[in-house]
Amino acid sequence: MKGYARRTDGNHAAILRVMREAGAWVVDTSRVGSGFPDVMVWHRGTIHLCEIKDGSLSPSRRKLTLAEQLFHEAAAYHGVPVHIITNESEALAILGARVGA
Repeated sequence: MKGYARRTDGNHAAILRVMREAGAWVVDTSRVGSGFPDVMVWHRGTIHLCEIKDGSLSPSRRKLTLAEQLFHEAAAYHGVPVHIITNESEALAILGARVGA
C-alpha cells in the first residue's frame, strides 16, 4: 500500500470549507495514506471519519481503493463508521446542518 495519497478530489477543499463554516473542527488527513480517510471531523462532541469522493465523476471513478476498502472494513468491525461524502450537502448532513442554514 502507498504511504501517501497522490492528490485530493476536486471537491475536497469546498467540503472542508463548508464543514468548517458549520462550526466543525476539520483535520485534513488525506496525506496519511494506507486507506486512512481523507478527513477527521469533530462536531458537537462527536468524531466523524470521512472519505471524500468527487460526486461529479462516474461511479466507477469514485470507487474506494483496496486500501480504503480494508480500512472501512476494519473500522466497521470495531464499530466506527466511515462516511463517504460526495458533495457539500452530504457533508453538512453528517453534521446535522443544511446548506444555507
